[in-house]
Amino acid sequence: MLKSVCGTGEQILNNFAKFHYCFLNKEHINEVIFYTFKVEYIDKLLNSYQNGHLVIGLDLNNKIKNVNLNIDNDEKNFVRTLGSNNDNTLLDLSEKIIDSYYGLI
Repeated sequence: MLKSVCGTGEQILNNFAKFHYCFLNKEHINEVIFYTFKVEYIDKLLNSYQNGHLVIGLDLNNKIKNVNLNIDNDEKNFVRTLGSNNDNTLLDLSEKIIDSYYGLI
C-alpha cells in the first residue's frame, strides 16, 4: 500500500509488477513540458487498490525538473500530493516511465 511518505518511488520500483500507468496528456507551460499519467497500484495480498495521477515535468533538454504523485482514492494513507522535492526516489521512477514512452510522447 502506498503512503505519501519519502521512499514511495523506491517502493513502487521494488514492486513494479503492482504498478500500472497510462499516458493521458502533455502540456507545455513556459519552459517545462508536463506529462500526465493515470496510475494504479494493486496489492492483491492486502486487497488494496489505489489510483491517481503522476505528473512529470521535463525541461526543454528532456531533463526531469519535478514529479508529483497523487493518489485520489485513498485519503487515509495518501494524505497529500507527494513531490520529488520530498521524495527524490520519484525521480528514478519517472526516468523508468519516461524511458518506456520515449519517442511516443
